[in-house]
Amino acid sequence: MASPQTPDKGKTDGTRDGAADREQVHFYPGDKLLLYIVDGEVQLSAEAWGGPPVREPDEPMDYLTTHAGTFVIDGIMPYSTKTWPRSRIRWGTPIRESRTRAGKIEYRTPSGGWRPLVVKDEDGSEFTALKLTERHEKMYGLSSGFPKTWFLNDFGPKAVRYYEDRNQNRKRDPNEPLKGEMIHTTPKGEAETEHHPQDARKLQLTKSHGCIHIRPIDRNDFISAGAFRQGMTLVIHQYDESYRPSTRKGAQ
Repeated sequence: MASPQTPDKGKTDGTRDGAADREQVHFYPGDKLLLYIVDGEVQLSAEAWGGPPVREPDEPMDYLTTHAGTFVIDGIMPYSTKTWPRSRIRWGTPIRESRTRAGKIEYRTPSGGWRPLVVKDEDGSEFTALKLTERHEKMYGLSSGFPKTWFLNDFGPKAVRYYEDRNQNRKRDPNEPLKGEMIHTTPKGEAETEHHPQDARKLQLTKSHGCIHIRPIDRNDFISAGAFRQGMTLVIHQYDESYRPSTRKGAQ
């Protein structure tokens, strides 16, 4: 690790580094540490895992390093993408067994119609209605039949999205796209937390493909404390940076 660093308290004059920077979220990938900081004081801390420090091969996407930098949080919201087969529809999307094709699955569109849902598992086999039911029962410890909503989106119910604020106006302009990396939970983590709530803080996290993995209980705690709000600064540190609280009175 390089020399430890303590996050700056920030100015309070209303400029880019001013009032809005009084509240910041910091991630130290080398320490696997996520912090919510207000006026230079840590309000919350949680274990969090980014990608590995060196790229590692995997399918359908390699394990990538989590990019360092200073970003602005756009908000926390459901996420879907065509890149990940199980994440093509949002978590919680209503699903049902097909009325016309035996064993097939359908999902409800935003307009209220139903369309076929063809999703392959990690082994390449297609999810049938029976297979999805068995997976749900295995993950959640329930025998309640076919699930009513989609629960396998790789990014969990909602993800923290952020962007690089190139002109430092704290507004996401057309030339400032949301980053492909985000802060999120996993389907396994959501299921284990619901099935074994007493062990929610013992949940084993795993390395990511570039995003930042957190436990569902920590996501909820951070949201309740006021973190992850739109316009808040997010600092992702280098892997060789380590956090150390200031020990000098009045130091920032």
